Amino acid sequence: MANSSKDSKKRKVEEPEIKEKKHKLENGVSKKLDQEEEELPEAIQEEEYEEVDSDEEAKKAAKEAAENGPGAFSNFRISPEAVELLTKRNVNYLFPVQYETFDYIFDGQDVIARARTGTGKTLSFALPICEKIKAEKLSSKERGRNPIALIMAPTRELAIQVSTDFSSVSPLVVVNIYGGTGYDTQENLLRKGVDIVVGTPGRIIDWLNRKVLKLDSLKFVVLDEADQMLNFGFQDDIEKILSCIPATQSHQTCLFSATIPNWVNKMAQKYLRKDQVTIDLIGDEKVKSNENLSHLAIQCPRPVVGDALGNLVKVYAGEGRVIIFVNTKK
Repeated sequence: MANSSKDSKKRKVEEPEIKEKKHKLENGVSKKLDQEEEELPEAIQEEEYEEVDSDEEAKKAAKEAAENGPGAFSNFRISPEAVELLTKRNVNYLFPVQYETFDYIFDGQDVIARARTGTGKTLSFALPICEKIKAEKLSSKERGRNPIALIMAPTRELAIQVSTDFSSVSPLVVVNIYGGTGYDTQENLLRKGVDIVVGTPGRIIDWLNRKVLKLDSLKFVVLDEADQMLNFGFQDDIEKILSCIPATQSHQTCLFSATIPNWVNKMAQKYLRKDQVTIDLIGDEKVKSNENLSHLAIQCPRPVVGDALGNLVKVYAGEGRVIIFVNTKK
């Protein structure tokens, strides 16, 4: 009992001291937190200020590249109308594959260009071809006129993209021909007269066999994504199409690809001029796609592909746009 009484007195003496120490400690922590909160906005402001500075520097660098870089519009024979159309698309200067090939294509040389996917290859041939047609007044308003340029692509999706790029830099008449759609609309457009035909090899051969499409006025032939043509089994079709161009018809041929397989080189030897120009922006590097792209893979059972795809889009796309590539229409 005596011990218990002593312990009780000891606790009564110690409790006020402990409470006081605890109060001081809490006050110290609270003041420190308050101080940190006061300092935090300054830190945030500094970060925001640095971010604004970096944005301004990026804009300044982009403007300098547009005005003084190798891709500046003023370095090339690009009409003011085309510059205006490009600017509306937020294209303010030419990318490497575009400025490396522009003069060669505009001057009528055969070109083999190798560049990563997604680096602007389509515009690199669309722009100089449209500007050349305009400069030499090769187009007319005549009904039933045959195409001046023929662009071949491995898929309908790519053909649509190519025709969109042509239409975005020039008012020339562009007709898209590919399988999986009816013949009537395409035939009507071809018979009205066309400047540029963009299509897949199979449907191009259909119209050649029907005598609706004629290549006797052709000045430009472009094979886009040449390496993919072999994967789709188009080698024989392409050679058949090229053989339909009259031997007397002078034209230039351009091949664009991320890789140059042996069959492309063999075809180049057969159909391109000996003074052809080869421009390689990839070299021995293994990665053929755009350096700014990340590639991720996920294993997914077929029954839940739809749900997994939806989740991936939500996570990675945010408020942006998404392109989904599939093997079949179904």
